[in-house]
Amino acid sequence: MVKPESEQKRSWMSDDTCASQQLLLVTKEEYDWLSGRLDEEPRNIPALTDLFSQPSVFES
Repeated sequence: MVKPESEQKRSWMSDDTCASQQLLLVTKEEYDWLSGRLDEEPRNIPALTDLFSQPSVFES
């Protein structure tokens, strides 16, 4: 029996979500380093600023 289309999409999305979740085992030092990096201010990357200031290729 074929599932209704809405149920097929829901199943695919749940599979995709489960596949994207990873368990990372890290030491306390690695965790502290990562936490510190995540708390830092974002870096200014001029190339990204230029890229996002132009219209998307998909919009032209």
